[in-house]
Amino acid sequence: MRRCWAVVGLAIVAGCEAPVERAPQPAFVYPPQPATWPLAATSTIGRAQSPQVALRGGITGSVTGQLRLPTPWQVPGEGPARAIVYGSLDGQQAIELIDIDAGRLVWRDTTLCAAPVVGVTAQTVVCADGAEVRAITLDGKLRWKQDGAFVAMTDNRVVLAGAGEAVIVDADIGDEVAHIKLPPGVKAESILASCGDDGRELFASGQDNRLVRIANAKAAWAVTTDRIIDIDACEGATIVVTMAHASGATVAAFSRDAGKETGRIDGTLGLWTARDGSPRVEIATATTILRVSRDLIGPREPLEALRVGNLLATRGDLRLVRASATTAVLLDAKGVRAYLPLANPGAVLGERALIASTWSGSPGETVHRVPYPARYPRELHLVPGPARAIVLPAELRDLPPITDAPAPIAAETKGEVKGIAIADDKLYAALESPSGIAVFDLRAKRWGAAPPNPCSVTPIGVAAAPRQVVCAGRDDKAARVSALTWSWTAANVDRIEATANVVLAFDADRVSVIDNGGKQIALLASGNGAAMPAAALDLAGTTMVVTAEQNRIVAHLPYVEMVPAWTVDVAGVVVAIAAAGDGVLVTLEDGDAYRIDARTGTAVAVAGIASEWRASGDLITSAGDGGPIPPAGWPPAAGADAPAPKGKRAGKAAAKTAAADAEPRPPRLMTPIPPPAELRPSFHYALHELTGGVRARNDYALEPPVTPAATRTPGASLVLIYGERDHLALVLDPMNGDPFRRVRLPAEALPHTAFSTVVDGKPQVGILVANPLRVLLF
Repeated sequence: MRRCWAVVGLAIVAGCEAPVERAPQPAFVYPPQPATWPLAATSTIGRAQSPQVALRGGITGSVTGQLRLPTPWQVPGEGPARAIVYGSLDGQQAIELIDIDAGRLVWRDTTLCAAPVVGVTAQTVVCADGAEVRAITLDGKLRWKQDGAFVAMTDNRVVLAGAGEAVIVDADIGDEVAHIKLPPGVKAESILASCGDDGRELFASGQDNRLVRIANAKAAWAVTTDRIIDIDACEGATIVVTMAHASGATVAAFSRDAGKETGRIDGTLGLWTARDGSPRVEIATATTILRVSRDLIGPREPLEALRVGNLLATRGDLRLVRASATTAVLLDAKGVRAYLPLANPGAVLGERALIASTWSGSPGETVHRVPYPARYPRELHLVPGPARAIVLPAELRDLPPITDAPAPIAAETKGEVKGIAIADDKLYAALESPSGIAVFDLRAKRWGAAPPNPCSVTPIGVAAAPRQVVCAGRDDKAARVSALTWSWTAANVDRIEATANVVLAFDADRVSVIDNGGKQIALLASGNGAAMPAAALDLAGTTMVVTAEQNRIVAHLPYVEMVPAWTVDVAGVVVAIAAAGDGVLVTLEDGDAYRIDARTGTAVAVAGIASEWRASGDLITSAGDGGPIPPAGWPPAAGADAPAPKGKRAGKAAAKTAAADAEPRPPRLMTPIPPPAELRPSFHYALHELTGGVRARNDYALEPPVTPAATRTPGASLVLIYGERDHLALVLDPMNGDPFRRVRLPAEALPHTAFSTVVDGKPQVGILVANPLRVLLF
């Protein structure tokens, strides 16, 4: 660009600057997290500590396309922190090398590896399938390849299965360093680790849960263990084994020479090497992190008073450990370095940032870079979320008799149902094959003509609102969200929600806001790698999108450039947001729930702590395990075990009883009734007002699993689908939870399609039945 100027005064000077060279903008392979601008918060919800704000940064590079469902691997050794990432690119396997701290993708390869990564050394990346093993150098070139079935990899030793033997290969150069004949009863597929310079010391675990040490091609010792989760076998005189146990994981130490158990710690949550550089280990328990010698018999030194879980990544004195489903704690030698929002199960650490990814779940999962925030300034107290709801005692309700379901109403089409929606007294069902939408008229109780098909790809769901029916689908190339008059395309869509004016398209940790003309208004991201909590509302013609962003609840106005209407701070972690009347239900990870009025931003706490909250039209429900269900015929009636006298004996017994009653006698002592040996819990279902108060609490003797109907309109009945062998439906009064109808459903009924609505002022409940497609109204 050339700039010119003039100065007018006592003298006139004119000229032009030389062109200014602007630095090229970085090309992001993985773009940074989109930013929003919330208002200053007017209130706070929650009773826990929030993770630090750590906006996800971008990763630049000279390639195009993003790896999907990626798995990260740490490159060990000195030098800059690097990560190898294996994933899928346009249906093809690919690997890439990322400089973590620089945020730069160094290279990507789609041909040489051609199989999942099974290990990484300071020099090579090892890839293997069931027939061949390959090693790629860290500059993306083929180092070696060898036929054989991969079994295990420890440090730079690769174990392949041979005919009655284990073949040890040097991962860096590809040379076979040992062929070890296996002792009787040990198969190559059971080998867990290979130790020593030549890898001749092996550890294996058979189906009989015996840990075997193999030295000089002989079984040196074998010990019985629980199922082995992990093993640290090659350091010092002790083998440290993590095993699954009914009460949680157990860490046990065995002497290398004799296999004698030297120590054991039950109820462990995580294990890693000590941060102080000593040969000790650190073990996470339910309340504290302990530092102890590898033999587990020395003094147990308490460190941080934290309940944390398994190790995610390590580098130097840094240890990234799981704190909850959506958070992680970064530890260093001084203590808590950072408290991070992180739901991804895979991570690789750098000095200033980490790489995180997820290899299962949504096809939209990709690679993220998370810069570390400033050191955590407070003492961290972690409150784990409830594994089960905390419920108050409630009445065990008597259930109505089971009745047979009426005849279902058949459609003229077949197809797997991928989702349902209700609007304007119409039930819409998205069908996978043939692709399309089937429509059932709930008022006329008949299948209607299908609308012009907006599902041009395989459907994954449908959403309906007044004046708008939207279908979402995807194929091998792209995903598409379509209505009758518009279509929007993206790389992936997992599910959709709709109002009259906007559609929310959820994709992994992101959500796109689309207007009713097919234009994307905004792109938002959760910031922790989990699904984005968001809900869309219609408020008397005003559309609002409420999201959880950076420890805040933000209400956006889509048609005013997504300007926020209000912001509420969160002391804790938001896991879900759902529409609840003219507001939203916000569920926190610790089991708390709040209902926020969308017009004012005023929040009220819902009375209860639960692991499962639902917003259902005009009420809120919570579910959990209730009181015990007594078995049939319990408690037994007094004297039920004594046979009744007959004939003359009966007359004599009656006379004897009358004479005894005429005489005074001491009071009869109560005989305790022994409780049954095993009592299963009932299903506790609590109904809450939108104001937060409790409407009703009840227990029901239902066989699990219990699935509340996911589709319900305001004022409609509540429906519970339950039973593993025989599907049954229980219909409840929404005012007090009274059960008033129980129906046996056909075996082909689809529990996820149960619905409840109101038509012409009358409640109507039903479910879809597959093969062929039918509606069952009960």
